[in-house]
Amino acid sequence: FFFKHKTANAMLRSLVGSEMCIRDSYMKDLPSLIYVWFLIVSGMHAILVKLYADIDLVRPASRVFNTHILLVLSAFFAFPYIFYILRYTKPSNVISRIYGNNIDQIHDLTTDRAQALITVPNIREQYQVQMFEALNQLDDILEYVSFKELKADIIHQMSLTIHEYVRVKSHIGDEFFTVMPKVRTDISFKTMIGQYGDMEKTKTFYEQKLFRLLGNVYIRQIEDGSFDLASLVAAEMSEIGLTAIELEDDHLVDVIIIRFNTLLRFAIKHAIKNNEARNLYNVAFHYGNFVNHLADYQRIDYLKRCFMYFRIYGIEIFKHGKNSPALYFIVDVIATEMKKLLEKVYNEKWDRDLQAHLLGEILQVDNPPDVNKEDLDQGVLINNGVRILQIGLALFYERHKEEEFVERILKDVMDDVNVLGEINFSKVIEISCGRLKFAGPTFWEDTDRGNLNIYYTPDQNLVDSFKVKLYDRARLKLIETVSKEFRLEEEEAHGHYRGAVCHKVHGCGESSGGFRSSSHFPGTEPPRKPHSSTRKTS
Repeated sequence: FFFKHKTANAMLRSLVGSEMCIRDSYMKDLPSLIYVWFLIVSGMHAILVKLYADIDLVRPASRVFNTHILLVLSAFFAFPYIFYILRYTKPSNVISRIYGNNIDQIHDLTTDRAQALITVPNIREQYQVQMFEALNQLDDILEYVSFKELKADIIHQMSLTIHEYVRVKSHIGDEFFTVMPKVRTDISFKTMIGQYGDMEKTKTFYEQKLFRLLGNVYIRQIEDGSFDLASLVAAEMSEIGLTAIELEDDHLVDVIIIRFNTLLRFAIKHAIKNNEARNLYNVAFHYGNFVNHLADYQRIDYLKRCFMYFRIYGIEIFKHGKNSPALYFIVDVIATEMKKLLEKVYNEKWDRDLQAHLLGEILQVDNPPDVNKEDLDQGVLINNGVRILQIGLALFYERHKEEEFVERILKDVMDDVNVLGEINFSKVIEISCGRLKFAGPTFWEDTDRGNLNIYYTPDQNLVDSFKVKLYDRARLKLIETVSKEFRLEEEEAHGHYRGAVCHKVHGCGESSGGFRSSSHFPGTEPPRKPHSSTRKTS
């Protein structure tokens, strides 16, 4: 109890200087006003009794009233009032009161009286400053308190403030959205010089203020190792995004996409510095939820843009994986979010050209255009989680008889043949298909996002047949490569490939790790020896 009271007092000291400080709440609290005025009146009465007693003009009744009634009542109500104040200054109650006052002020902006008043510049500026002060005060409390529950409450109530503000914003006069001079000097806006015009045009200055504060909160929490609170910031951002989508507030949707990208940037920097991918994992998950909301409302342009961002950040994270190996899993997480969305838009029968475009984005996540795969560690290429997810997506399309999309994924997988060689490529196929075939729907350990296994596929019965298709395609690609290299006829290429590879590995007629006889790959026939070996002439 003492600790809570001490925290509350220290917290209140941190709020000194705030225009909307805690004493303003006291002035509006009826029990406090009654008790304070009672003490003032009693004190004045005691002074009068004392003055009149000095000149022998005081009546005995006044002394009795002062000593036996007013003094007794003051003492009687003193202790209950002390406990009332302690409860009143409890941090959770202070937070709720600040939030409630701010919500009341936001609703007040929609009244006819406020609509008339905000046309006056000074009054408009006062409204804006008071609303900003409420957010600053919550941010001050958030930085100071040590209880996670209180911090979570503040983050959530900041989010609720924006939800309510966005819902009533259309009923607020246009004059209110002119960014006034005092607001421009706010600490959150000092680095946004030159952007005030856009904020006024899009009517997003208040949302920008809150997102700046939430961004600062996110940075503080990841630096302090508070993964759960950092994740809560991203979760609240996703929910605000849903509200913006529902209200068709495209300007706010644009802002939220930018803020999510900013959170990703913060998380990437932290992950590289500390080789800790947990925050990045959580942000990618909540970003995926937000994009899923876009898909629910068929916001196609935004969905395409976010897919592009997924691909860009996925490629960037993949590049950093060499120095921070934990980041390779995050590339898999981003690919998982893209895979879920591709399955969703297919089931909802979206435009095929759009689906093909989105499929092209996920196929580039592990294939950076400016990175030579031959320079990458072979172990990274062999244990490629993104490739497993892409094959899982191919199985999904295979189940729905979508040969066009299956063929496109097959063609992308075949690019690994030349990089890995036939033996390592065979390992990749065996590892990938093995994980897909035997992976369960859940992990055996828990994570921040539960124990869902991102590599699980419900199409495990199609794995073997798809593997045969992969080997068939790989066999043809290698034959084509050998044919071009040695300028052979197709029949001679079959004979050259079988003899050269098997002799290199065993010095005999069979290979141990490459593409072997049909007994190892069901549905394929071994290449027959050519009847002649006529070499092409140039």
